[in-house]
Amino acid sequence: QREEVLALVMRLHDLTEAAMEQGDGLDMQLYAADKPGDYDFETWCAGYLEGVDLADPGWYDVGDPDELDEMLFPIELLAGDPEEFLRSIGQNDMSAAERADLLESSRDGLVGAVLDLFQYWRAWRLIPDPVRRSAPKVGRNDPCPCGSGKKYKRCHGTM
Repeated sequence: QREEVLALVMRLHDLTEAAMEQGDGLDMQLYAADKPGDYDFETWCAGYLEGVDLADPGWYDVGDPDELDEMLFPIELLAGDPEEFLRSIGQNDMSAAERADLLESSRDGLVGAVLDLFQYWRAWRLIPDPVRRSAPKVGRNDPCPCGSGKKYKRCHGTM
């Protein structure tokens, strides 16, 4: 059973990643909330942030903290008590209407935020590792490594 469940989770992962790679969006799996037509963003966002915390290497160790803060903002806002989160970042002077608008725009923009984060880390993963020389660099006036006895600049360095 364990292998079967793991295979299903990996299949969902692969399908989700492929859809995001192609820019097809993201099918959010949200539980219904107390009110009809409302969804439990808090559980999904808290789980996402748990994954961020478990990432190795840590997101803030390798990414740009300002960019990450901006992209994670809607997820952090929806992951718990919005009032407490806004207070923690010094944004507690909003009116109730402004807070409601911010929550609504965060819910509406959640898929876009997740796609932005996916693209951010995708670009980071695609940066190639630097090419390292296997042997020390040959100087112009060093003997040519071919064994001719000539200086490199007079042998293979002229090509």
